[in-house]
Amino acid sequence: MNEAKNIFKTVGLAAVLFAVVGWVGSIGSLISSIDAFGKPVDPEAPYFVYVFLAMSLGNLVYNIFLFRCGLELIGLNASYVSRFSNLLCFQIAYFFGVSTLWMVPAGIGMSVAGATGVGNMGVALQWTTLFPVWALFLIKLAAKKNSQPMEPPEVVA
Repeated sequence: MNEAKNIFKTVGLAAVLFAVVGWVGSIGSLISSIDAFGKPVDPEAPYFVYVFLAMSLGNLVYNIFLFRCGLELIGLNASYVSRFSNLLCFQIAYFFGVSTLWMVPAGIGMSVAGATGVGNMGVALQWTTLFPVWALFLIKLAAKKNSQPMEPPEVVA
């Protein structure tokens, strides 16, 4: 049981750190590309700005949920294990979904491809380290090892 608690806390801490780094990446990407919004649109990628904004804002929201789930895992709140797992599954599906959208014709695919690098700065480090994959594996392993419901530690006054 202690091993499971340690895994929950470690993965929760990693989630909080990745979320903070993700916020910095998303906000930095948004700030650095403000001047590009007034420039002429590339005819091969006419929807770039819209896709970029959607990706950047989506990453900000994702990282808010990741931060919250991480805090709850650190606090050993068992109800967040399934929420965290679902969030990681969503992130994995998002990664493959965006990659699939590159192949869409009529400028949409090129817009998505062009925005993927700069629009996904909020999750870039997570994917570089494969965080959604190993965190999902570890959290499921810990949930399986955890035979009793987790209770927060007692506070002695």
